[in-house]
Amino acid sequence: MSFARLLQRLLSPTLPLLLLCTAVACAQSTARPDAFPSRQYSAAQERYMSGLDQLLSTGDGQTLANELLAQRDPALAVAGLDWAGAKLRAGAGLPVQLLYIQDLWRFGASDTNLKETASLITLYTLSVIFADGVKCEDKTATDAVLHRVASSESFHQTLTYFEQLPAGKQTTYLTTALRMEAAIAPTRQNDEYLCRWGSEAFADYAKKHGDQGVTDAPGGTRVIPIDPTYHPKFVTPAQWQPIQAATRQRLPELLNRAIAFATSQR
Repeated sequence: MSFARLLQRLLSPTLPLLLLCTAVACAQSTARPDAFPSRQYSAAQERYMSGLDQLLSTGDGQTLANELLAQRDPALAVAGLDWAGAKLRAGAGLPVQLLYIQDLWRFGASDTNLKETASLITLYTLSVIFADGVKCEDKTATDAVLHRVASSESFHQTLTYFEQLPAGKQTTYLTTALRMEAAIAPTRQNDEYLCRWGSEAFADYAKKHGDQGVTDAPGGTRVIPIDPTYHPKFVTPAQWQPIQAATRQRLPELLNRAIAFATSQR
């Protein structure tokens, strides 16, 4: 049996609905926030998810991406998808959000409903970038990371797919993404990955390393390697909270602009 068919048998037929319904509910629940609502795991799956936890805690993003997105064992692949979704609902930062989108899209080869869920999580991620970007002291960071993700193949795929959905579904997913952002916000911490792509990070990197390792990304963006010794600064809650509240009022407009930009990049 092919990998895709095995995945289809292992995935719950109600998974997209569970993701939509629990994204907000789990963020507000008193239950363990990283628990998946309806699946029992084997010992091998539990060990695999513990290994993903370890990679996330150590900040080894490349190995985490390889382990999650290149997993070919169907049972472990399902556990990895569940793991990423649970971490997102528990307030995980941008690296997990981006991996979850890619993993959902990968699963969409065997369950097209998951492509819709990938589109939803893309909208949520954009909302988080706008809402939490105000926490960055370097105000160039938000535009930089937006340009980087919106120029990516992943966002182009999911948002192009989103634009092809019926208008009613588009409205539902946009509304759900905004509700998810607000509901999960209390659990999201300062996200160094979100705030590390601005001019201050570039100046710090150039001072230490010059042009070593700097690459060109789609859209004309220059990308520096992640420097573990660099830690972006954040403004205080008293400073960012009123700005975030005002930004939330503009999120529908901001999302529409980001969608238009991402879908025009290919």
